Amino acid sequence: MTGLGRPLFRAHARANLVLAVLIAVATALMAGSFTVLIAAGTDRYLPGVPVPADDMLSEGAMSVLGWTLALTLFTATSLVSSMTAFTIDARLPEIARLRLTGATGRQVSRSIVTEVMGIGLLGSLAGCLLGWPAGAVINALLVRTEFAPAGLDVTPLPWSPAVVLGLGLVITFFGARPAARRAGRTDPLVAVTDVVPARRAMTATRWVVAVLGAGGLAALSTVRVTSTDDVFGFSLLTSLVSVTTLACLAPVLVPTVTRLLGAPLARWWPGPGLLAVEHTRYAVRRTAALALPVLLITALSGGLLTIVGTANGTPGTDSRADLVVLSAGAPLPADIAAGEGIAAVTELSVLAVTAVLDQTDPDDAPEEETWYLGAIDVAAAADQDLVTTTQRAGDGDAAAYPVASTDPGVLPLGATLAVVTPQDTPVVLTVTSVVDADPVLPAELLIDPDLVGAWATQVDTASVITLTGTADGDAVRDRLAAATAPAEVLTGTALAERQAAAADRQSRNAVIAILGGGIAMAACSIVLGGLSGAADRRREFGGLIRSGATDRQIVGSAVVETVLVLVVAALLAVADVAWVTWRLDVLLSWAEAPRVAVGTMAMALGAAAVLAVAATAGGTVWQLRRLSRQ
Repeated sequence: MTGLGRPLFRAHARANLVLAVLIAVATALMAGSFTVLIAAGTDRYLPGVPVPADDMLSEGAMSVLGWTLALTLFTATSLVSSMTAFTIDARLPEIARLRLTGATGRQVSRSIVTEVMGIGLLGSLAGCLLGWPAGAVINALLVRTEFAPAGLDVTPLPWSPAVVLGLGLVITFFGARPAARRAGRTDPLVAVTDVVPARRAMTATRWVVAVLGAGGLAALSTVRVTSTDDVFGFSLLTSLVSVTTLACLAPVLVPTVTRLLGAPLARWWPGPGLLAVEHTRYAVRRTAALALPVLLITALSGGLLTIVGTANGTPGTDSRADLVVLSAGAPLPADIAAGEGIAAVTELSVLAVTAVLDQTDPDDAPEEETWYLGAIDVAAAADQDLVTTTQRAGDGDAAAYPVASTDPGVLPLGATLAVVTPQDTPVVLTVTSVVDADPVLPAELLIDPDLVGAWATQVDTASVITLTGTADGDAVRDRLAAATAPAEVLTGTALAERQAAAADRQSRNAVIAILGGGIAMAACSIVLGGLSGAADRRREFGGLIRSGATDRQIVGSAVVETVLVLVVAALLAVADVAWVTWRLDVLLSWAEAPRVAVGTMAMALGAAAVLAVAATAGGTVWQLRRLSRQ
């Protein structure tokens, strides 16, 4: 009986094409991410490109791509499930006719799963073919945003398409199975009455997942993360659980919120306005097909940017120096430092600490990692030692950090230090041993057996200027700029704003790199959902035309329905970001929702609104023209 539904699915070729395109996009993005992940993890470079000694970029690419694959799987499964449920529910009268001819519920369910799996196979094969160019695009994006090294060989391995093809089929199966089981329980009387009865918006699966998600959120709210390094992953997990819970509760939340928001609209515009409000309340599948991608991408982008923005920022670390001279050369000459209006000069240096790590495999050469440490007082650190420390005693991560010390007795064993990491985040370190600043550290003095050597080199300098109370800041800045050219002279406020802008830019790059696949799938889902929604309303359009409604009123009603759905999805996304911000405040005793998070969420909503309104209006006009020709 697997061919039972073939005529049915051939009759809905456009809806099947929508589903195939969505699966193809998801599979192509997973194939591209998987290819770049393998290249970064195995150091596969193009011929003639030397393997860099510092593999921090490769590790960064692996981290970003790991999250990218996880979020792409999560987003793809959610969107495919929503779109499949929407397209199958639109065919319930035809499915009921199959039941009326004697097909059992199991036969109908099996037939639908088989046919949808065939669509998924075609979409997955197309995605695998597009995986190579998608990998090149993803690799170029990661290189441009400084999350991957240049020169990676992103040619797919022979076995990687098979893995991605399997993932595409798994996504298709889990997306089709719940909707197919519900379709198998369709009442055959629907074929006689041609009226689809109201179905339970909240299925048992939704209730189970929602209850588990709510319990998970309650459990996560009691967890205390002691290390700032774990905050990103923990907060992202919190965001994913909350987004999943909101998505499962959408059939309950969307009608309730829509009823509150749409009541004034229904009174002001009793015809199309009332129709739009009622559609958002009762056309749950159609609403979910549009609301889910907007909710997922807006909430995840806002949550990620809030997390990264909070991690990049540090309370009380904004530079408020009078003037700062940035240069890569020697410190300020004595005559300039003692000039008129200058009360004090502090020379700071940025040091690169290179650590040599021994490999587990004796055949592999030791690899080097580099950390950058800023805000070192050069004068106080003239006789500095290298202090082997562990981050937050008990973590077991050993590293060599240069710190200011003129006497080993000043830093006794067990003492704690406040060190600023490259992300400008304060880290509490515990001293485990103090050694001389030799070019290569003796391995027996290091607590980490894999760390066989380390040294520090100066890579940049900065001079922090404190002005006298009566000094003319602009005049001193102009004099310093002329005397230290080509060095750059900035006020502390300007430097802080530049650092904040750089952090925001890096945060946006990280989110674009991680959510790039989800954004592409969401855009496709919004456009395809708008077109499919217009086709789903076609029977309603006929009734409206017979009741005297004009084409403009019908198009306006469809657009208003779309806008209401977008507003509700935006409110749910804001609630998710507020939850993430509150959890960060509990974990770190402070949290920051940077402007870039708010701006990016607004941009995502604006882009979604443009795509959804254009697709809805265009699809509605197209369906009206088809009706007029009949």
